[in-house]
Amino acid sequence: MNRNLNIVVLACFLFGAARLTAQSTEKPLSVGIFVYPGVEILDFSGPSEVFGSTDGFEPFVVAFKKEPVLSQGFVTITPQYSIDDCPRPTFSCFPAAVPAA
Repeated sequence: MNRNLNIVVLACFLFGAARLTAQSTEKPLSVGIFVYPGVEILDFSGPSEVFGSTDGFEPFVVAFKKEPVLSQGFVTITPQYSIDDCPRPTFSCFPAAVPAA
């Protein structure tokens, strides 16, 4: 539990610093959110919502290929870019992969 708290505190710190940077620049900071088969919906939609609703950020979705990706067996995500044609992001977000039990 302590490890999770450390991760949350670090994420809040990084997001706060990035938000200050984003507000002080004219050009939006791009955030590449990587999706892969089986990615948890909340793990990519949470950051997408936060960055998409915060001034100064421009999120986009990236996958290995520019083909639909199946998430949790019932939701299909269509990435905007593949890793081959993706613009260079200011920040990258890689949703955690949790190994199956």
